[in-house]
Amino acid sequence: AAGVPVDVLPVEYDYPAAEIVERVVAPATVRGGETINLSVIASATRRTAGRLLLTENGEPVDLDPESGDLGTVVELDPGKNVLSLPIDPRTPGPVTYEAVFEPLNVVTSTGESVVGDSIPENNRASSVTFVGSEGWVMLVADSEDEVAPLRDAMVRADLSARVLRPD
Repeated sequence: AAGVPVDVLPVEYDYPAAEIVERVVAPATVRGGETINLSVIASATRRTAGRLLLTENGEPVDLDPESGDLGTVVELDPGKNVLSLPIDPRTPGPVTYEAVFEPLNVVTSTGESVVGDSIPENNRASSVTFVGSEGWVMLVADSEDEVAPLRDAMVRADLSARVLRPD
């Protein structure tokens, strides 16, 4: 077309062992004291295992308190994998969660030996959520005795209540 030469050169893309952390999905907002479920979306070209690490605002989150390691060992099947992580946010305000997948040289539950990753640079993703402070109920009364039954009922229901005078 129009006498312009076009050269084509095939590019070979051969990564038989690749894992990619595509994204971390977190709710846009969450109330303080509420447990959230982070979803880590990861893809693998073959069945593999590795350690999933998570940070909250750059600080490590212990995903497996019963072991001495911070992360948790996960197995990825070929294709997309969704890993769900229940997390209790530690601080109010904007919170960044970053997930990192570190492939391990291990034997999977099917007895298959798997080895490392071809491109480790794509094994991380992050997400931001806004954590509100814990809510509380303000009870306005001339004396605490006036609202004591209501305050006690709220405490039994795990609701934080404060009694304030109208002045």
